[in-house]
Amino acid sequence: MWPLVVLASTHILYFAFGWQWFRRQLFKDYEVKNTLVRALFSATFALSCSMLQLFVFEIADTLDRDTRRTSWRFDLSAMVSILVFLLPFYSIYTYLRERNWRRDRALQVAAFALVPLLYSFWRIGLMFPVVKGGLANLSTLDLLSIEQAVSRIGVIGVALMAILSGFGAVHCPYSYSFSTDTDVQASEIVALERQLMQCMSVMMSKQKKLALCRWRARSLPVKSGTPSTTGLLSRLWPGRRTEQQQAEDEIRHLKAEIARSDALRLQLFNEVHELHLARERLAFSRTCLGKYYTLLGYIMSGYCVYKFFMSSVNVIFQRKQGKDPISRGLEIVCQQVLNLQVDLRFWSQHISFMFIGILVFTQVRSFLLQLTRVFSASSSDLTSNIFILMLAEIMGFYFVSSVLLMRVNLPLEYRQIITDVLGNLEFDLFHAWFDAIFIVAAAVTILWLTFQRRRSVKLFTD
Repeated sequence: MWPLVVLASTHILYFAFGWQWFRRQLFKDYEVKNTLVRALFSATFALSCSMLQLFVFEIADTLDRDTRRTSWRFDLSAMVSILVFLLPFYSIYTYLRERNWRRDRALQVAAFALVPLLYSFWRIGLMFPVVKGGLANLSTLDLLSIEQAVSRIGVIGVALMAILSGFGAVHCPYSYSFSTDTDVQASEIVALERQLMQCMSVMMSKQKKLALCRWRARSLPVKSGTPSTTGLLSRLWPGRRTEQQQAEDEIRHLKAEIARSDALRLQLFNEVHELHLARERLAFSRTCLGKYYTLLGYIMSGYCVYKFFMSSVNVIFQRKQGKDPISRGLEIVCQQVLNLQVDLRFWSQHISFMFIGILVFTQVRSFLLQLTRVFSASSSDLTSNIFILMLAEIMGFYFVSSVLLMRVNLPLEYRQIITDVLGNLEFDLFHAWFDAIFIVAAAVTILWLTFQRRRSVKLFTD
């Protein structure tokens, strides 16, 4: 009985933490009155943390096997129900209700719109055969099983994780590796700031002139005659232009000049900002902490190259995942490098326990930090409910995919329950799918950063 109490308590604890973080951190500047939106987000967060917690329980052999298997099934079933049915339906319903649709009408349209979404979700299984045996001999109930839903969630979620990982694997070492080949002089910044102030002064004078022209245009007397007659006379005699038309032409001309000046002002401001940031990075790179970050950047750059190379090898040669990296690394270091005879199973268990714990912590922490940044940059009062429902959907896909990919980090004896619960999934296909998307995302990020770098160098040398 007590194992169920422990699991129920952890679910309640994670739900409460998600609720408080939602209220105090994510929505600290916004008032969200929709309680169901909070509940759906907190429930998704609680189930995600519970699944990652079960990884640690597998390594530590905490609770009995039947209890862990039951908890895995409950978490996956609840997560599938939320991601596939509740969140899409309630997102559509909330979107319609915020546009003043009647409740009954919004419910009907949301239920109707859910049908093509479910069909598209089901079609993913036909395009990506991630379940062993295919769909030929499956009954209707089998098509609605957990493994069928998780397989489709995994395809989408693994692609999302690969894009984020590919971007991070390139951008993170780029951010830590401070370039010292370009020295930014203070005179360059002062010259650009002077140009910026001159541009703003010219734009303000044009805005004053525009306001004066508008005031004079409103004070002009209204001429008699229809607009068609006036326009015909103006075309026949171009020199005969009324004061009203001249004022309108001058207003249009001033608006165009102000728009060009504003574009120039924005460009100059961005250039000044980039120069200030480059000067600060250069100064920081010469400190002890900056040199440490630079060294860390080089190390991470090496790992990025290694990861990119290994992913390319996996895709080209269609190499499958073998022994987990912890056991393989211990075997190489102890037996081939140090020539030590140690209990690999014992140390593999304890090192895997620490590794999975660190991986779980960093996964949750990094995702929550990115979630806060994205929401702070994109949210608004009108779309806050819709946006948080979308974030909950992404969070669920992300952590379910983490379960599929983190499975390879477990030694074989600790994978059994997870494999039994997830069913006959082609786990190697998920890793191949991750490697392919990772390569594309990393390559695109390299091209983008190269373009940004050349632009910055050109700015500094001009």
